[in-house]
Formats: sequence, structure tokens, C-alpha cells
Amino acid sequence: MSVLACARSGCESIMCSRLLLGAYICEDCWQELCEHKQSWPEVITRGYAEQAIVDFMNTRPGTFVSMDRDEAFAILTQK
Repeated sequence: MSVLACARSGCESIMCSRLLLGAYICEDCWQELCEHKQSWPEVITRGYAEQAIVDFMNTRPGTFVSMDRDEAFAILTQK
């Protein structure tokens, strides 16, 4: 029996059955990605979606936080 480890950075799940960009992802990370997807623009390119998924997969489970753009701007531009 082979181990199908989640490809997300820091995820320890090993029995993953969903393929995402040629790598496995566990159900918990998949659900978190689906929540994050709600913050994407309504119309996107395939490249935008692929980069957003790659960026997501480089975060640790439970740490990817989507923000309103005004909230993010305010945080990044505080004095």
C-alpha cells in the first residue's frame, strides 16, 4: 500500500485521494482551499488560478488567511 501524502507545506496527512496540479491534497486542505477560492475575483485566467493554488500550497494548514483588500492595504501601510 502506498502513502499518498498531502503536498501542502507542513501538512502531515498521508492518505490523500484528491489530485491537485499533479500532487495529492488532503480533504482538510482541500476545504481550506475552497474557502480561500471565494476571495478570488469572479473572472480569472488559468494562470491566475494556478498561481493562487501554488501560493496556497506553500502555506501551512490553518495559516492561510484571506482578507478584504482594504483591510490588507491598511495593515500593510500603517505607520
